Amino acid sequence: GGVTVHGEVKVWEFDTGRELRTLGQVQDRGGTCFSPDGTRVAVWCGDRSVSVGPADGRGPMTRFPVDGPRLGVSFAAWPRADRLVVG
Repeated sequence: GGVTVHGEVKVWEFDTGRELRTLGQVQDRGGTCFSPDGTRVAVWCGDRSVSVGPADGRGPMTRFPVDGPRLGVSFAAWPRADRLVVG
């Protein structure tokens, strides 16, 4: 599972409770989802942005601003491994 603790996105193994890795730092997390192939993670934020990075933690999270009429991003979904939809 992916969870945010004090702005850090961390991955834990639920069965053992063991922390597997830290993926990166984000602010004001709204939610987290993994790509269908499990290689990337997206974290959407209340500041009208989404951060995307490798799920194995071997690279940085890249922040993308989201332009739209809403006050922030309320959801993100991966319909395919190469497409992320936010709203």
